[in-house]
Amino acid sequence: MNVSVDKSERNRQSFRAAELKSALWDAANTLRGSAVDRTDWKGYILPLLFFKRISDAQDVYFGRGQTILLKRERIKRNTFKQRRLLYRNQTA
Repeated sequence: MNVSVDKSERNRQSFRAAELKSALWDAANTLRGSAVDRTDWKGYILPLLFFKRISDAQDVYFGRGQTILLKRERIKRNTFKQRRLLYRNQTA
């Protein structure tokens, strides 16, 4: 039963992707045929590119920040364990 559910879900997702692709191409074709001046395109495209860049930069920043914090925590734990082992070996 799960296999049929998975197949139907994949079919729905591919249909949604196909619908989205079709809608985007239709919108692009509409804009190409419209009387929008090239200078007006800047008002649409540049903000989209700007927000995309901010979004990507934020993902990288927070992703790296989380990785760095996890590494620091692991180093602290390992350092504490190593110190404890050294102390035990010195006192034994």
